[in-house]
Amino acid sequence: MSTLERALWEAAATREAVGLLTAQWLRGEIQVHPHYLAPGPDEETSELIPVLAALNEWGFITDGSQPGSPDYPDQRAFVGGFADGHQVIALNEATMRTRLVVLAFPPGQPEHRSETWLAIPVTLDGDREFTWVGGAMGPRTIRLNFTEYHPHFVDWLADEAWQVTVLDPEWERNDLLWPILGGLAGV
Repeated sequence: MSTLERALWEAAATREAVGLLTAQWLRGEIQVHPHYLAPGPDEETSELIPVLAALNEWGFITDGSQPGSPDYPDQRAFVGGFADGHQVIALNEATMRTRLVVLAFPPGQPEHRSETWLAIPVTLDGDREFTWVGGAMGPRTIRLNFTEYHPHFVDWLADEAWQVTVLDPEWERNDLLWPILGGLAGV
């Protein structure tokens, strides 16, 4: 990461600024995201970019997602990230009468909870679980993971943000989660 790119991310002091930069990275308008080692999202994410970008511009800072479709038969659709309390309410309301699952952890989770604390597999490799979602990072872990690139934003992540995952429990389905999230984010 160049000095200029690093400064761009370090200067992002609000949820709106980080969301906008993440949306720009998703769309290929900037080539660097401090938490991804690629100049853009994985190819499987290409069809999700409009919804993911809109979610980030809405202020739900995504940190992981994947489709679930016949093209990826061993995957469940999900998105995870950081939100405020109003967004958690909106996500719950939008998904209330669906089969989608919202895992929402309030700010300030104890440090003993980790990403494997509530391990719901969302990707399989043959007969073996490969990727999981659920749980929450504690404030200390968030500060360790995010302070370097988000020194002015890390306090919101650690002390005020809800950690949220929305997932479709049905393998291969890709036509429920994304339209609902797109509608919520105005796509």
